Amino acid sequence: MNTLKDFIGVEVALYPNDSYKKNAILKNIDENGYLFEVTNCQVGSGKIKGEILFFNHANAVVFSNKLNKF
Repeated sequence: MNTLKDFIGVEVALYPNDSYKKNAILKNIDENGYLFEVTNCQVGSGKIKGEILFFNHANAVVFSNKLNKF
């Protein structure tokens, strides 16, 4: 994978070093920011499976193609 756009449609670990594990599919990247759909998350993360998350480019979004294990 060469660019961030190569990750569109791919399941990734969202904020992989966070206290609560979250995996999500990167749905889109555009001039406004990043759109993710949560596929799996740890209880207590404040997220739910299927939830759509938007982060603008001002956020320091971190994700990895190495998925979190639950």
